[in-house]
Amino acid sequence: SEAGLNLGPTGAIAVNEHQQTSIPFVYAAGDCCECFHRVSRKPVYAPLGDIANKQGRIAGANIGGQNISFPGIVGSICFKVFNLEVASTGLTEEEAREAGLKAASATIQGVSRAHSFPGSGELHLRLVADTETGRLLGAQAVGSDGVVSRINALATGLTAGLSLVELAYLDLAYAPPFSGAWDPMHIAAQKLIK
Repeated sequence: SEAGLNLGPTGAIAVNEHQQTSIPFVYAAGDCCECFHRVSRKPVYAPLGDIANKQGRIAGANIGGQNISFPGIVGSICFKVFNLEVASTGLTEEEAREAGLKAASATIQGVSRAHSFPGSGELHLRLVADTETGRLLGAQAVGSDGVVSRINALATGLTAGLSLVELAYLDLAYAPPFSGAWDPMHIAAQKLIK
């Protein structure tokens, strides 16, 4: 704010979809600025390397004369603790309610691959959805493997605005080394529909 830039509700620099600040011809990208959350429809502070890279590319392209918009984020994160994968995308049930949405969640315990396939690990998946529209709002998962690929698929579903019904019957690649015929995403969506 000492530089005369408007700060957003998160306390970070407010930018538009072109990464422009409140000062003409001044752009911001990365950990210093906010970004638009596609699910909550609100500005958020998300200091993550992949987001910073995308915002930097958008800012640079626009400085160079192009007209490119940053579409926003769905808030996908992942990390690994020893042999445990943890990942999340979209909103938690609590965050959805704080955003003014009517949310519900369902949690399932599944397996990363077909039960009969060696190396299958336990996987816990929670889906969050809007009870009024049936739209997917978020997902959180933890397990020994297959977590990040599922969260990435669910992030794509969030970006596309998939409903729970669409997710419950989504055509996914299937082979026993990768998943059961009914993926944990399918099962969690069906549980939440009930």
